[in-house]
Amino acid sequence: MPQNDDGQEDNQENENGSETPPDFESWIAEQGDDVKALLDGHTKGLKSALDKERKRAGDLEKSLRDAAKDLEKGSEAQNTLLKLSDELAKAQTANNFYVAAHRAGVNDPDLAYLAAEKNGLIRSDGSADFAKLKETYPQLFGAVTKIVKGNPGNGTGSQPTKGKDMNKFIRASSGRQ
Repeated sequence: MPQNDDGQEDNQENENGSETPPDFESWIAEQGDDVKALLDGHTKGLKSALDKERKRAGDLEKSLRDAAKDLEKGSEAQNTLLKLSDELAKAQTANNFYVAAHRAGVNDPDLAYLAAEKNGLIRSDGSADFAKLKETYPQLFGAVTKIVKGNPGNGTGSQPTKGKDMNKFIRASSGRQ
């Protein structure tokens, strides 16, 4: 990488080059089978835990509904159990939506959820019509901002003066050069 006058690396190539892929999925697609296998092995346990947690939440919702059936119809206990199961189902739907929204490139998943819910674009399993959502609210989708290494001269059109730093100013003002 090129260096500037004070020996630090010049970040121009990173700012303008295409060294960093736009997102993780495109980076993985460019990798060989050995890297993909390593990643799959590393994330296998996480995926398994997530699937088990989703199944557990679904089983819990079903158990709550079954318990509500056994209670007296219209009783306070039955209404409470049905309300809890509805809240659990809604939370699972929202979680599934957030996962799908991330994959669809949504910038603000919370706002997207509210918009999709308002327009009836969320299915019971949490999947959504992201094409319709993007058509209606294009500002929710966008490119990920590329983060580049900072430079004190960025944005000013010039580089900072060399040879002066805060330590030298403090020492000079205290008379200890």
